[in-house]
Amino acid sequence: MFSDQFRTSDQLIALPEGQFRVKDFFVAFGQVAAHLVGEYRGYWGMLSDARFGRNGEIWLNSGGQQNVSTVVNVELLPEFSRRFRLEEPEDLAGAYALVFGTLGKSSNGKLYLACNDLRYITVSLAD
Repeated sequence: MFSDQFRTSDQLIALPEGQFRVKDFFVAFGQVAAHLVGEYRGYWGMLSDARFGRNGEIWLNSGGQQNVSTVVNVELLPEFSRRFRLEEPEDLAGAYALVFGTLGKSSNGKLYLACNDLRYITVSLAD
């Protein structure tokens, strides 16, 4: 996350979804924009907060309404909480997340990533 050399690298990475240049594949949360909707990438950055949604899912937010969020499916929450040793969503404020997925856009214009498999997300908690 903090290596300029890595973020700007032309090195190729191979994934089941295809081959990508590092500099094209990883997108910081602050750089996520509507032109990336439908694009499979590695999205990463700091979480400002996390909250439960109406259906019991958890929303990992990188800022306000205009910023990208990641929704973690309610069925994954027990394992998600165990894996990252969470007692409550607030524990994620200030943490860094890396999410592999396809950017979506809700009917109200919210950009989001849907996490339906814990193999595609990791969180580094703030110390």
